[in-house]
Amino acid sequence: MDKQEKVTPEVNEKMRYAMRGDEVEITRQIRSGTAQAFNIGGCYLVTRIEGKRWGDELVVMVAAGENLLAAAHALISQCRKQNISSIRFHTQRPALQRHLKKLTNFEEVERIYRAKL
Repeated sequence: MDKQEKVTPEVNEKMRYAMRGDEVEITRQIRSGTAQAFNIGGCYLVTRIEGKRWGDELVVMVAAGENLLAAAHALISQCRKQNISSIRFHTQRPALQRHLKKLTNFEEVERIYRAKL
């Protein structure tokens, strides 16, 4: 990705907050190379690529900081160059879709519910 700077979640409080309790698993994936952590213009991201029957998909696991739309634009551009067929993200901020629709056709495809026991 253009202008990306690798970061580690241990040293970035914004990213750690966005991990919402999944720091151990996300850090494990970064260390194993399954996921990548980086900074694009002040937006801290963790992503991984998953293969699917209809093509590879970029999964945005963490996005925190500023300039999210600029970072999303860079991700979309890079995905197109690498023939990645889709991008998926989970968020606790549903209004984010409205902003991302300005870039491409993001649509809601699932809802997740959790009961803490």
